[in-house]
Order: sequence, then C-alpha cells, then structure tokens
Amino acid sequence: MAVPTTITDLSTTAASNSPAGSESIGTSLDDYIRSVQAIIKQGVSKGSDITAASTITPVATSSYFVVTGNTGITAIGETYSWVGRTVVLKFSGTPILTHSAGLILPGAANITTVAGDVLAFINESAGVWRCIFGNNGLLFTGGNLTGGINSARGNITQHATTMDFFAVTSPDILDGTGSAVTITACVNAPQAGATRKFYPIVATVLTHGATFDIAGNANLTAAAGDCWIIEAKTVSTYRVTAVKEEGGAFLGTAETFTAPQRGTVTADNDLSFDLSVTNNFSCTPSAGGTLTFTNHTAGQSGMILLTNGSNYAIAAAATTKINATDLATISVTGVWLLCYFDNGTNAYVTVSRDLT
Repeated sequence: MAVPTTITDLSTTAASNSPAGSESIGTSLDDYIRSVQAIIKQGVSKGSDITAASTITPVATSSYFVVTGNTGITAIGETYSWVGRTVVLKFSGTPILTHSAGLILPGAANITTVAGDVLAFINESAGVWRCIFGNNGLLFTGGNLTGGINSARGNITQHATTMDFFAVTSPDILDGTGSAVTITACVNAPQAGATRKFYPIVATVLTHGATFDIAGNANLTAAAGDCWIIEAKTVSTYRVTAVKEEGGAFLGTAETFTAPQRGTVTADNDLSFDLSVTNNFSCTPSAGGTLTFTNHTAGQSGMILLTNGSNYAIAAAATTKINATDLATISVTGVWLLCYFDNGTNAYVTVSRDLT
C-alpha cells in the first residue's frame, strides 16, 4: 500500500492501514514515519484562505481557514469530508450563513457574520455539518449556569435615524456618546431575545412605531439617567421599556395605585422652582423676589408651602400666571399653600387662605 499523504488515506481500523506485516517496505520506513508526523501536524495547521461561495470546500491538509469575501454560504463541500472531521473558520468579510439540513446552525437561524467572527463545524454524516462553537455569542441554546455572568459596559456613538445596538463587539450595557439625536431604526439583532440596556444622552428621542414598540405607545425623550431596555422581538423589531434614574418605570397607560405615592418635598427659598427637580417644594424667603418656574414641563403639577416671614414683596415672572390679588396676598406675612399646573410654557398658580 502506498505511503499515506493526508488523513483521508487513513482508516479508523488499524489493520486497514499500511504497512501490513506482510509488506516489504524496503527503504520506505522513514516515509511512513514522516507521513504520520505530517498528518498529525495537518490537523492543527492553517490552510490557504477560502473565498466565500455558495459551497466552500476546506482541503484535507488543514483544520483552520480564513474565509474571505461576502458571498452567502449555504453548504460545506464533501470532497474532503469524513464523519467527525472538525474545521474552524474565521471570517474576514460579512457572508450570511444559511441554516439548512446540511448546514445546521444554532437556533435554526441564519448567521450574519462580521469581520473577526470564528465558527467551528463538525461533520455529522455525509453532507451534514453542524456549527458547534462561535466567538460571537450566538451558539448558546440552553443549559444551567451555576455562577454569575458579569455584563460588560461600554460606549456607543449615537447616530441620527439608525443605531446598531446589537453589534457583535458591543457590550450588553451601552452609554450613549456624541449628541442628542432622533432614533427611528436599528441594525438587525443577531436573534430574537437579544437585549441591551442603553443610557441615552439627555433629549435623545426614540420613535415609537413598527420598529420600536415602546411601552405606552409613545415616543421617548431621554432625561438624565434614563435607561432604555431594548429587547429584540424578532431580528428587526424591538420592545422598549424605559426606566427612570430612580428606578421607576415610565407609565404609558392608566394605572390604579394600591399603595401611597409620595413626592419629595424640596426646600427652595429663592422663589425660583426648577420643575425638573421635583413636584413639591417648601419656600421660606429671606427677602422679596420673583415667583419663577424653570424647566417647564407640560402636564406637571404640584404644591409649594410658602412661609412669608416679614411682608416680603413677591412679584411674578412673565411665565408665572397668578391673579394680582393672590400675588398681593402672599406678599404679606403668613403661610400659604400654592398649587400650580404647567402647560409646558407657563405655570398657572392658585393660592390658599392664610394657614398660619
């Protein structure tokens, strides 16, 4: 029998390999020994690059290959295949691998590769290859975890219109960088169920619609510290839940409260009330001043407990709408409860009787 040159010349049955005991090997003993050494080395060697095509065929003399180009791949050829053979492919382009009975992919879903992805395949039977490993996180389909998994956190540049929250190189927790934008679309997720936590720049807008299904069915406008949890319903549609910095969810539908709900009372004694801080205030001025509201927010309302200790004269800003009689009332010594409602431009104020 001739000296073998590749693993395809060998048999798993020892007696079927050469040389047999009856063969005269003459001066070929060194060739047999070196051939075995070469075949062992081939199993852990890199082969020539493979150009992406509908069917790719890794040669038998290597186990690791770089796949170049972007043409979609639907099969791995059988020319140099045997049951149990394993090949590792690294992609320098972005070909799409199509799941089929002959190319079995995790979750029975196609894989869109990106440059740098590494996938391993094993030949299960004639014409059938199964993907068994990948560095892109797509290949875990089940199992029990006995330890914790720590999510990575990193930055993502905000882009107007289309964001790529699910890039393979992206961590699970993303901080937006750049400037506030309006986001209406997203690059496809790797699979349904993929999830990201995104902390957008203040005033960034996420548009509710066919792509982003936002809880409450309304656009989101980010405030400081807001977190958007983006979960892929399909590879191209996403469910979005927004959580405020203090942990409360955005309420987009009618709610029935079964426990007390309390707002923080903020002491602010300069008669200027920042509506982005809280709803309810207490104020004990030490001098006269102008009743002012800043960061007007449509729909916000609240109360101010005003203690005028010494007939301090109080005026009203142009955007503070208060009856002249009420304004004169709170300019004398006393304790007053002011109720306000803001329409996004003006704050409308009413005043109680003296509660001293």
